[in-house]
Amino acid sequence: ALVADALAENGEPARAIELLRRALAEEPSSPELLGRLDDLLASEASPTDRLALYADALERAVGGERRRDILVRMAQLLQRDLGQPTRAIAVWQEVLALDETHLGAHQALLSLYSEQGADDALKGELVRALPFATGERSKKLLDRLVEVSLRCDGPSMALDYSLQSHEV
Repeated sequence: ALVADALAENGEPARAIELLRRALAEEPSSPELLGRLDDLLASEASPTDRLALYADALERAVGGERRRDILVRMAQLLQRDLGQPTRAIAVWQEVLALDETHLGAHQALLSLYSEQGADDALKGELVRALPFATGERSKKLLDRLVEVSLRCDGPSMALDYSLQSHEV
């Protein structure tokens, strides 16, 4: 990895990338190598190439935490760089399947559902996350549920969430 860093610093990113790819093939579970390679690829390669790198790493990943971290990077690429919200949603949901309390995945889904006008999905994610929230976070989720419920379910359900919000 040190040689790759030196190559990159001396204006040879292509050789550095190749060296890091070979090192990653030898140590596929190394988050450090994957991170360094991604940093280089971010400036040299397309988001599609980076996504392929992560898909390959995901196939070799061992352990739920490692898989989750790779899926997070994939979802971010899909959402931000590739503009593929449907695929990003699916990957964020995989993250939540591995870690149901993952705040980044939760917030990304809320944003994506809002952008798509998918109020039923938005409400579902708010309801799903509510048991994990406490204090001010719980109040914010309930307040948001009031807004969404007015659009989805009508005033009766919105009133229920509003009353719950005032109890927090």
